[in-house]
Amino acid sequence: FTADQAWWLERIKDVIAVSVEITPDDLDGAPFTERGGIDGYAGTFGDRAEPLLTELNQELTA
Repeated sequence: FTADQAWWLERIKDVIAVSVEITPDDLDGAPFTERGGIDGYAGTFGDRAEPLLTELNQELTA
């Protein structure tokens, strides 16, 4: 993962730790808005953006 992707993944992990899952709506709130919210996430991960959220929710909540 790039440094930018690692930033996103660390913050997504923090949300999942508190909320049990992350949704696309969560990406339009703090702290994600400082990197463009859902659009910034999609731009960073491209075609992997949606499947990655699904995988993270499955793996980190197991």
